[in-house]
Amino acid sequence: MEEEGRAKYFILSASFLLIAALILYRTFSVPLLLPIEVTQESTSAFISAPADSGFTTDAVSSEFSTDGDTAGNYLININTCSYEELLSLNGIGPVKAQAIIEYRESNGGFSSIEEITNVSGIGEKTFESIRSFITV
Repeated sequence: MEEEGRAKYFILSASFLLIAALILYRTFSVPLLLPIEVTQESTSAFISAPADSGFTTDAVSSEFSTDGDTAGNYLININTCSYEELLSLNGIGPVKAQAIIEYRESNGGFSSIEEITNVSGIGEKTFESIRSFITV
């Protein structure tokens, strides 16, 4: 009877040790978040790690705008964005958003962001206000 109690105690102790080991492994094996370096010259943020950290990156980047948050913290691809995303741009209302979608559908998309000025109702002033928030 006493050996049966020891066996249960041993199994319970081994289980707790295994759980503790898994928790410690999971806690210390997850890479630490690295600071994001943002420069005014570009609209991309690059994550970089010290060379001796053992963490490798291949120019991991995320697109976002540093000029404000009119369109959120990312660039809107005018070739693939939704009607709602176009509406989030300053100076683009329902009529202009629909015109952009119709233009890209009939012309096979935009080859450059400057081409958006070919859309009816979008002139240089509107283009300048959305330039830093759009991409192709």
